[in-house]
Amino acid sequence: MVHIKTNVTDREKEFFQLLQKNIHPNHWDMWFGSLSISSIKDEEHLITFAVENLFLKERLKNKYGKTIENTVRDYFGKDYGYRLEYSTLDSNNPTSTDKKKSSGERLIKRKPVALSNLNRNYTFERFIPGGGNLFAYNSAVEVSRNPGQFNPMFIYGEVGLGKTHLLQAIAHEIMKKHPQLRVLYITSEEFMNNLIYCIKTNTTEKFRERFRQNIDVLLIDDIQFLIGKKGIQNELFHTFNSLYDSGKQIAFCGDRNPNDLGTFHNRLISRFQMGLVVEMLAPDVSTRKRIIENFIENEGLSLPVNVIEYIAENSSNNIREIIGFLIKIIMANKLQNKPIDLMTVKLILNEIMPNNEEKVNKTPSPKEKLFQSVEKVFDIDQKTLVSKTRKKPVSEIRMIAMYLAVHTMKEPVTGVADWFEKTHSSVNYSINKIDSLIKNDNQRIIRQLDRLKDQYNTSTADHVAINA
Repeated sequence: MVHIKTNVTDREKEFFQLLQKNIHPNHWDMWFGSLSISSIKDEEHLITFAVENLFLKERLKNKYGKTIENTVRDYFGKDYGYRLEYSTLDSNNPTSTDKKKSSGERLIKRKPVALSNLNRNYTFERFIPGGGNLFAYNSAVEVSRNPGQFNPMFIYGEVGLGKTHLLQAIAHEIMKKHPQLRVLYITSEEFMNNLIYCIKTNTTEKFRERFRQNIDVLLIDDIQFLIGKKGIQNELFHTFNSLYDSGKQIAFCGDRNPNDLGTFHNRLISRFQMGLVVEMLAPDVSTRKRIIENFIENEGLSLPVNVIEYIAENSSNNIREIIGFLIKIIMANKLQNKPIDLMTVKLILNEIMPNNEEKVNKTPSPKEKLFQSVEKVFDIDQKTLVSKTRKKPVSEIRMIAMYLAVHTMKEPVTGVADWFEKTHSSVNYSINKIDSLIKNDNQRIIRQLDRLKDQYNTSTADHVAINA
């Protein structure tokens, strides 16, 4: 739908209504959102149109130029021609805004320029923050509110945790809050294919113009796929520098920390690290529960509380897999035409993960019980606990868990070292450190140790009772 100002002539309104009839509705919304008439010069038989950037000008000229020309001739007269101009509106310059308003020529309400194919569901409103993704979520929101201030942003984490969702949410939010900015979301593979095509066709200047001059925000997904592609990395390096020096927002997603990007140029890795680097961790049980509740609510499905809790506690940490499982439940609900109960869900989950039932009934090993207890009490999973991170909250809980394993569970130090993928001396250091803190009456450490010990003893007693 075209939004026309009330202070323009009927003649101009009628022209846009005629032009709109000749354009597919989807294309109109995508490409004609910022088109306006700058001037009508009847004495020169010339209509001048304005758009907000060079990219749009070239797109309209090359793709829709003939349609615009024919519509101008049909409406104004066969001897009329037209001209396209572009002028980027500076949101920080009130003078340019006032000038635009005072001209009284703008016919169409400002819309963001759509340069990317975005998933309409990948917005902040549809993202469930909590547990391991809360910091990444808050960081992404801040970047979208203040493009260019936290630059660059690098989100990393395992597959299926919501990195792409957050990256596209940044795009959606910037386009909504800052419609004058040109936002491009692209995968690293698309970036590479674009460059290769331009090299083959001798049009690398067009590539550089598109990525360095015609955008204000660049978001690149799956950056790890450029490992080993030194030529592509070189072009990315220069693109990064050009955008960064211009104060334009850049953000990346990858499945690993920038330090672990293998053969990436050191100069690129250092640039990734000089901004906001955030890790996406697996959602905890409560976050998984909220993800499930949000999904079934949007699908208009109702599930009993015990079913939701069972899925949250027994499903994968991978959000995509959880959604796939829920889709299967919805299909089962439609086919059976009856409410889903816990037994049906158990059967479906066991079909997807055949070892699930076996895992539920199997007696956990001391190692499994320890890590399960840590996750339940402190919301830190095994992978994080055995990782190389030295973040104080994690390293402290790791030392407490090692202390419990040796002093309460009576496990050998060498065995505990294997559990935590650490050296024998590292385990001894942790035990001595906790022992020293306890002797100095550090109440916080004592309380944490007691909580972990109680949970471990409870889980042991519960399993004995279940199998009695």
